[in-house]
Amino acid sequence: MSNIETVMTGVALTLLPLNEAESAEYVSPEEVKEMIEELSIEHPEIVFLQYREESGNGTSGLAIKHNNIFGMKVSKNRPTTATGQTDSGFATYDSVRDCVIDYALWQQAYARGKNRGEYLSYLRKVYINDSKYLMKFLGI
Repeated sequence: MSNIETVMTGVALTLLPLNEAESAEYVSPEEVKEMIEELSIEHPEIVFLQYREESGNGTSGLAIKHNNIFGMKVSKNRPTTATGQTDSGFATYDSVRDCVIDYALWQQAYARGKNRGEYLSYLRKVYINDSKYLMKFLGI
C-alpha cells in the first residue's frame, strides 16, 4: 500500500498504513463466546476452549497479527473467509469474527451433527495433536 497524501490548509499530511500488528483487532473472551453462540456453532464449550488454548485468550502472535484465534490453516477444499496465509500456512483474517465464521464453515463441512464424544474423537484426529491439550477437552 502506498502512502496517501492530503493537503489541508497548506500543510501536507501523510497517512501511513498500519503495520500488521497494529491492524488486528482485540476481541474479549466474552465477545468470542457470544460470536460462537450467535453463529450456532455446535459444542460451543469445546470451541471456546479451543479459542482459549490456541490463542491464549486472544494474545498469541497469530491472533494479534492475523485475527486467527483458532490456529486455522487455509482451506483449499471448502468455502473460507480467510484473506491470505502466513508463511506457515495459517489463515489470515480481516477480523476475529471472520475467523469465527471460518470455524463454523469448517465445522459444517467436516464435523456437523456429531455428538460430544464423536466431535472430540474427530478433533483428536484432525486438530489436536497434544495429549495435554486433549485432556483439557476431556475435562470439560
